[in-house]
Amino acid sequence: MKKKVDGLKLRRIREEAGLTRDQFASRIGVSTTTLKQVELGYQYLGKAAWVHVRQIAAGSRGEVHDGGTEYGTSSKSPDLDKIIKAMLDPEQQENARIISERLKIPIERAWGIVLRENGKG
Repeated sequence: MKKKVDGLKLRRIREEAGLTRDQFASRIGVSTTTLKQVELGYQYLGKAAWVHVRQIAAGSRGEVHDGGTEYGTSSKSPDLDKIIKAMLDPEQQENARIISERLKIPIERAWGIVLRENGKG
């Protein structure tokens, strides 16, 4: 499920973290072009990318983000906790990267495949 992104808010998070568009896009698993389109309000950002955005935002503020509703997710969801844990697993990150490259699909879609295969999505 995708949510409409407030592009200005996303840009603010990126700038507060002191990251260029290229750096930020790489960290959240999207292309620079996609990030630009999202920041301009022309495109949606998937849940997988929002997990990384939350981590970057929390890190730039020096806090630990609990997965609350600020970025469109609920900390009450045990499924979300499983998804986040899977996305932090280097092996799962590699799987998503390989699927994305081989199928030539956005990393968000590749994460959907990885999570479904592992019963987390």
